[in-house]
Amino acid sequence: MSKVGKENIKIENLRPVELNHLLSKFFMEVMKANGENYEPDTISSYQRSIQRFLDEAKYPWNILKDKEFVESRDVLAARRKALRKRRVQGIMLGRHRALNQNRNHRLRERGTQTRTGKEQGHRISFQPKALATGTRRCPVAIYKKFRAHRPPSMTSPDAPFLAVNHRRSPGDEIWYKQAPLGKNEIGKFLSLAAKKASIQLCRCRNHSVRKTRISRLLDAGVPENFVAQLSGQNQPRA
Repeated sequence: MSKVGKENIKIENLRPVELNHLLSKFFMEVMKANGENYEPDTISSYQRSIQRFLDEAKYPWNILKDKEFVESRDVLAARRKALRKRRVQGIMLGRHRALNQNRNHRLRERGTQTRTGKEQGHRISFQPKALATGTRRCPVAIYKKFRAHRPPSMTSPDAPFLAVNHRRSPGDEIWYKQAPLGKNEIGKFLSLAAKKASIQLCRCRNHSVRKTRISRLLDAGVPENFVAQLSGQNQPRA
């Protein structure tokens, strides 16, 4: 870049307005020979290298500080911002793909002592997925944590809800019995959780969640046929 144009004009002989325009164009368009973008800091290093060259050539202006070159500095700042944003988006996309690759689980209706999960009636017509989120409440991470405390023979996706082994020894890594949990115990989940959280709810039951979900979906304008499929009911307002 020390010489520009067909007449090989040296940049140290350019007027500030001309050099400012040339630098702006350079910072905006410079790329690697293979068409890839430079790192933001690399382009900034070019700016500093140009200034060192101009200092050695006794150029009377400073492209890093003088007001005559504010436009080229703004262009460089905008290019750096755009490159950083593109890089962050690429990193986040890569993390998202890596996070969810082989880390999604189909949710299945698990059996109990009296239900096998194969009964007719309230059945979801498709298998929803729980995707990893990488957050503290990541459903996949929570599922894997609790699965690790199951008996080794009861870790398959089709394994039923298991009864808790209240007689286990302190420090025992296996929390559950090799026996399915009864539907009456499952029915207490929400009421016990509300009680422990000091939430005052009247007739708080597991079905309350199902009913509220259906109501919220319908209120939000979700088509009734989709709500029916999601809830496993023939009539979404039932």
